Amino acid sequence: MKVLYVIPNNSERLATLNGWINVLQKYGHNCIPWHNKQKSAFDVFDEENIDMVLMFVNSYTEDIFKCLEERPFVRTIFFTDNLIIVISLWIRKFI
Repeated sequence: MKVLYVIPNNSERLATLNGWINVLQKYGHNCIPWHNKQKSAFDVFDEENIDMVLMFVNSYTEDIFKCLEERPFVRTIFFTDNLIIVISLWIRKFI
């Protein structure tokens, strides 16, 4: 599975995300880092065949929403400082 993760600006958040990335890589998943200030969401989603996206909610943008809306099969995991929210796009349509 290809997992795109948005690199957060906060070092504590990066440590949390790195823990998840280490586990996913240990199980053979391909984890792709993305700094959303360096490459647009449209470019990265078009270039990679992504199965899952990991990000903190403060990294979520309208462009990411549009890319996920075009790809309802992509699983999305949002992190907050105290909670992990697992949402697939198809579930969000019913909320």
